[in-house]
Order: sequence, then structure tokens, then C-alpha cells
Amino acid sequence: MSAKAGLEGLTHALARELGSVGITANCVAPGSIRVPAEDTVVDDPEAMTARQFAHQCVQRRGRPEDVAAAVAFLATDDAGFITGQTLRVDGRPDPWLTSSSAPSAPAGSAHTCHRAWTPSGWSPPRPA
Repeated sequence: MSAKAGLEGLTHALARELGSVGITANCVAPGSIRVPAEDTVVDDPEAMTARQFAHQCVQRRGRPEDVAAAVAFLATDDAGFITGQTLRVDGRPDPWLTSSSAPSAPAGSAHTCHRAWTPSGWSPPRPA
């Protein structure tokens, strides 16, 4: 945790220092990303994946391409006003998903994370 906090602090400091000259500084924090090496390191990759899904809104494993897309976006002019931020690419780990006090899920969805904000408002729930 202290390493993550250190990177976030560095990101904020760089944003403060470099923003005045038009340079943005952001941090990308990947979550559990699927890599082939884990098949040889983890005793039961399928059980590990099931445990992750129990705590994660997006019910798939992250891919290296997901992280690359986030980095590529932050390097574009479209992200020119984003600075000092940590972008988590992690499928949204959510303690509510396994909490006994979690709110009821909308009809037709596994849990409340399957909604997205659009310019016209919240999207309808998507099935898991």
C-alpha cells in the first residue's frame, strides 16, 4: 500500500510542477491482469479467477490490452486536461459484492455495477 501511495503522491507532485508548462502527469494502476505466466505460478488459476469475480464488477479478467488502451488514451490530446489522476484499470473491485449489507441488485443484473453513465443518463442494467 505504501508503494501505491508513493506513486500517487509523485503523480500529484509532478502534475503540480509540470502543469504550468503544459505537461500532464497521470498514473495507471492495473488490477488483476491475465498473463500466461500465472498458469505456472498459481496452483489453481480457475479457483483464483472465481474468487476475483466474486469481488469484481466486470466479470472477466483484465487483459494487457486494457491497460495499453488506458495509457494510449492518456497520451492523446483528448486527455490534455486530465492531470494528477490515478486511473484504475481493475474491473472495479467492490466490497459491496460480497457484503451482507449490499443493496439489492436491479432486476435483470447480477449486481449494480453493470450500469454506465451516458450523456442521456444512466444506462439500463446489463446482465452479467
